[in-house]
Amino acid sequence: MHGESDESFAFDVYRTIVLGRYMQHWGMPEYRRVIRKSADQSFFEMYTFPSTDSMQPFRIASVGLATHIKPDGEREGKEYFMVLPDDMGGAERDEVFNYVADIAVHLVNNVRRSCHLPRLLGPSPLAPANWGAKALLIAEATGESEEFNIVSIGDGFEMEIEWLIPLREAEYKFILEKGMDPFDDLVQESEQSLADVNREGLVS
Repeated sequence: MHGESDESFAFDVYRTIVLGRYMQHWGMPEYRRVIRKSADQSFFEMYTFPSTDSMQPFRIASVGLATHIKPDGEREGKEYFMVLPDDMGGAERDEVFNYVADIAVHLVNNVRRSCHLPRLLGPSPLAPANWGAKALLIAEATGESEEFNIVSIGDGFEMEIEWLIPLREAEYKFILEKGMDPFDDLVQESEQSLADVNREGLVS
């Protein structure tokens, strides 16, 4: 019982640190959901942060994934977030939660921590049905302030926060063929937002 209490206390401390970082940059969360992994009954949490003005879009972010142990014995060391329009691209909230949770668990179970950013995941039937962007780019949180990405937890443990960016299939194929630099150029030249999951697309 003592061990369980210690584990719960450690998670409470971790949650306080990470959630504090989110709130510092995004304000108060609106909603929380606890996600349990069926394989081992470990869990993590996801929070939504509503849009407050034109400069602060809707976000959904994980808390607790970074402490999970990957199949290769490494600690995950990462949390993930997604930026979306206020209407979540026409999807229901549970659809978005389930999708982001599935992606997060996939990354914990199948992607080595040492894999370099950016990373790509192909179009998935798990993406909300109303979204035009069903592939994913996992990248640094370049749209956030410079001090946002890395959080020092203590005891030499630094956690990284990575951005899940929905991609249209043509954008996904473009990055596969030409790389990230040409895609970054398209992003800079375009008025379309990467948060808009139903955008026309940066490439045809």
